Amino acid sequence: MELFNQKPKQGIAYLQEHGYLDKSHDSIVHFLKETPNLNKTLIGEYISRKDNPRLTETYVKYDLIRLTLLAYGKPVRLDTCF
Repeated sequence: MELFNQKPKQGIAYLQEHGYLDKSHDSIVHFLKETPNLNKTLIGEYISRKDNPRLTETYVKYDLIRLTLLAYGKPVRLDTCF
């Protein structure tokens, strides 16, 4: 988490290399959304990089699913959706 808050790209790479995250966009987004104390500005910069537009789409999809579930009064456990 500290490495992500200093250098997001290196932080994600470190977590993937050590088996904490797989390389899927869903796994990365889940980490970004559910890990407390990550720098929100750096999250925004990381997901909006031009070389990775699919990550931005997955991040938005995560929010849409969450909002839809909340609107219908369903319990929200997104770790089971991804």
